[in-house]
Amino acid sequence: MNLMFCSDRVMKELNRAWLGRDRPTNVIAFSSPWMARYTDRGGPVALRPGMLDDLALEAGPELHLGDVAVSVDTARREQGDARAKDPRILFLAIHGVLHILGWDHQDQKASRRMNRLTERLCTLSGQRSSSRSR
Repeated sequence: MNLMFCSDRVMKELNRAWLGRDRPTNVIAFSSPWMARYTDRGGPVALRPGMLDDLALEAGPELHLGDVAVSVDTARREQGDARAKDPRILFLAIHGVLHILGWDHQDQKASRRMNRLTERLCTLSGQRSSSRSR
């Protein structure tokens, strides 16, 4: 998986080129073709040890899960204090990874569920969550 931290200027270009939106956003995630087929067949990947073993065996050395881009500029604005440690950046990176794993927030219930999961993973990393202001 590729993880890129970028400026709003770069994020705006990515958002325009890939999603047709002429503005920056906080995070964009693109599943690889392998991962998209995997989650299309089985839905979101359950977060457990060995969760991607079947996919890794199927794909072999060409396995690539996808790409995540996080705008550091937007994350810092959303966090509100650029001098603080960067839990918002961590939150957005984990959020993007969950998108690659097939999680989504197409409605409020799914959004709350995905945010709770992202916050739990932030806590496991030793950081407090910064999920506000999306």
